[in-house]
Amino acid sequence: MIYLRLRGTSHALAVFRRGGTFFLPVRPNRHWYNGRVCVRYGAIGEAASPEVFLRDLNELFTESLHTADEQAFLDRLLQKAMQAVGGDRAFLALVEQRTGELVVVATAGVGWTPETARLRLSLAQESNRGITGHVALTATPYRTGDVRRDPFYIAYFRDVLSEIAVPIRGTSGQAIGVINVESALPERFTEEHELRLAAVAHAAASALRIRGFRERESALIEIGNNLTATLDIETLMGKVLTLAAEMLRFEACTVFLLDQEGGRLVLSASRGQLSSRIGEAPYRVGEGITGWVAEHGVPVRVENPWEDPRWRGVCVEFPPEEISALLAVPIIGRERVLGVMRVVRRKSPSAWFSNAFSEGEERILSSIGRQVGAAIENIRSHERLLHAERMAAWGELSARAAHMIGNRTFAIKGDLNEMQHLLAEKPCEEI
Repeated sequence: MIYLRLRGTSHALAVFRRGGTFFLPVRPNRHWYNGRVCVRYGAIGEAASPEVFLRDLNELFTESLHTADEQAFLDRLLQKAMQAVGGDRAFLALVEQRTGELVVVATAGVGWTPETARLRLSLAQESNRGITGHVALTATPYRTGDVRRDPFYIAYFRDVLSEIAVPIRGTSGQAIGVINVESALPERFTEEHELRLAAVAHAAASALRIRGFRERESALIEIGNNLTATLDIETLMGKVLTLAAEMLRFEACTVFLLDQEGGRLVLSASRGQLSSRIGEAPYRVGEGITGWVAEHGVPVRVENPWEDPRWRGVCVEFPPEEISALLAVPIIGRERVLGVMRVVRRKSPSAWFSNAFSEGEERILSSIGRQVGAAIENIRSHERLLHAERMAAWGELSARAAHMIGNRTFAIKGDLNEMQHLLAEKPCEEI
């Protein structure tokens, strides 16, 4: 038996077979002191007691509500997850929404190196996705007691015999991440361990969801502040598109405003490939999905929009076959629709990953649309007020000028009358 001393004040140890293969990791209950073991050993494979697990789970859910350091929270959560099921090594991976890849964001246990801790698990291929990829695709837990016979397992560490993985689900039920725990013991994980790990995954989902809520709340407040401080529609549109990009994931966002006659939609702002077409009026009210939203004043949220019977493809950011989802909401003023705000997403490289907009994202964009509508009307009211004030000032100036000119004209007329009178009384003297 060989004991390895590692860096740090609390030391992980390992037991090796004679052939040098890694067998079972162990750990001291306390510390090493001057190279001597000053406490007895305990196996890493011991799962936390029910009392300890419930206490840890309560702490995780409580912390998920107010954590300011997401990375530190995920690191602690993963450590608790590994201890809850008696694992030796664990990692937490989140879905990168633009690429559909699983990206490892936290690791725990022995054996990790900087290279293995930066794993990116591609899910685009049809095979060799591994257990973690399988769980991400199916959004269901999975465990195996002998990875050597498992059809999904891909070896990253030679000492693994058992593995368990559970999904971190988003509001739509789709996996947004995976918690994976490994053990050097065969048949290590049970149904109870699966339930424990699923509960920890709920705490992770809670923290990620609350982070999203806070980011959106902050962005909405920022939009509100910009609305009251901006008196130029073009500047307002630019700020709104920037803040919307922080709240919603999209590849393009376009704003159309109704012209003065109210019959056509003018492309007024764009964050994407349509920015070169600003000023054009591509849609009539009622034409295409965008015109339909302007006509009816209600949002449209659709996947594969080119299959929708309202689709016309008159003014699109990408080729239709590349568009995965479209969300369009009305920009509503006090009494009427002022325009349409439209966002689109490209298809994900991974066919398993849905790029559809959620109902929550529809509510967020609708809220932005209402705020923008109120801001546009305020700007236009301010412009009308300024115009009225300018006209009033011009009228007053004109009246004063007319009065001054009239007075001078009256004086000149009097002088002429006086001269005429003098000329009539005395003949002009020859010079």
